[in-house]
Amino acid sequence: MIRTASLLGLVFTVGCATATSGDPAASGADTGAGDSAAADSGDTAGTETGDTGADTADTGAENDDVAILTLNLHCFKLDGTGFADNDARFSAIAAAVAAEGVRAMAVQEACETDTEGKAIERLAAALTAATGVSWGTAWTPTHTAWAGTPDEAQEGVGILTAGGDPTNVATLVYSVQGGLERRLLAGSFTTAAGSAVRLATVHLDYDDPAARRAQARQSAMDVLVHADGAWGGLLAGDFNAFASDDAVMDVTAAGFTRLSSASDPDGDQIDHVLAPTAANFEVLGSRLVFTGDHEPVVSDHPGVVVQLRRRAPVEMAATRFAATYDAGLGNFLTLRGEPSPLGWEAGWPAVNTAADRWEAVLLGGSGTIAYKWLLDDATWESGENREAAVGADAEDEPSF
Repeated sequence: MIRTASLLGLVFTVGCATATSGDPAASGADTGAGDSAAADSGDTAGTETGDTGADTADTGAENDDVAILTLNLHCFKLDGTGFADNDARFSAIAAAVAAEGVRAMAVQEACETDTEGKAIERLAAALTAATGVSWGTAWTPTHTAWAGTPDEAQEGVGILTAGGDPTNVATLVYSVQGGLERRLLAGSFTTAAGSAVRLATVHLDYDDPAARRAQARQSAMDVLVHADGAWGGLLAGDFNAFASDDAVMDVTAAGFTRLSSASDPDGDQIDHVLAPTAANFEVLGSRLVFTGDHEPVVSDHPGVVVQLRRRAPVEMAATRFAATYDAGLGNFLTLRGEPSPLGWEAGWPAVNTAADRWEAVLLGGSGTIAYKWLLDDATWESGENREAAVGADAEDEPSF
């Protein structure tokens, strides 16, 4: 039976291929999948939601338009902004949100301190005051920033949505970490016309390129696996990477479109908004905000706003891989294979959807996919290469 999927999270170009035999690591085949990423669906511990009311926004309903803003708040730092306090800074952000008709925000470095409180709650209050619509929040802590300095704060990532709290909120703790813990936070909201959108916010590693690349890959897979039943998955945030860097190129190579590309003609921005190429998003516009031109500077680098419109769903074959295996605490499974974007040299992380269940999904293509499971992207499963017909379900019980 061929499964079809509309606007699901990730598109892989998997054209027709014949499975190789024997140990793929010895075959030397490589489709350029890049460095490995670890996978762990994480948990929702430490994730908070808050709602400033239950009103609904009334913009963009006729054509099902929606505007998204991603912004690194740079904690509570005011250096270089011209603001004397954070109340004024958050009010300026809210004024721009109101002017642009933004319905959802992905924020990074959303901090909490004893003296300043919680940035995301203060920003939600400012948004409610500026737009006349109640804004809800979701937030998860990531790490202690500027530890041992006067600026020490609990840093986190968050989502703010007009009309109430994000729903189906989930946190993914990356399996590959650099010096500071990083997480993905995702939640769903509705457009003014009532369509559901799942938004994932990320702040990838700054110092370690390998960790950053692994986190980008894991983010893409998370969007893919959890996109079922949603209007389309959006991946937004501070990648700490230019468009030409591996962390972004791996995601686009996997079938994502960088919706914010028009705002980055020189390729020197580190904040991006991406969606699956097959998803039903039409880009109406994209630009940098808070550059000091149209809006004041509010952080250490600009944010990005994209204006989107729903397209007709794209139907395509969906190949779902599932492995039943208890990897143990701190371990994970990855998938290697061919054709591209899978490769035999490094794996794409599966998503831990139950205690002993790992899933991955490839969209599109035709023919046959050759693959194997790996434990921690280091230990090959026993036996010959597996094969799956594009559009089929593969249920495996690997042993290592």
